[in-house]
Amino acid sequence: MFNKGDPLAAEVNTVITTLKGEGFIAKLHETWFGAKAEDTTSTVAVLDMPKAK
Repeated sequence: MFNKGDPLAAEVNTVITTLKGEGFIAKLHETWFGAKAEDTTSTVAVLDMPKAK
């Protein structure tokens, strides 16, 4: 969790996006859960960072 507008949140999101692009997060999922992650899940798909209201 980050405070609204915290620049670190955007930085962490960028790193997670990079790890997804490299397939690292999907590989972790497969290692821990014993099954390939579906391409439509947030484990694989890059999603926009939610906006605080």
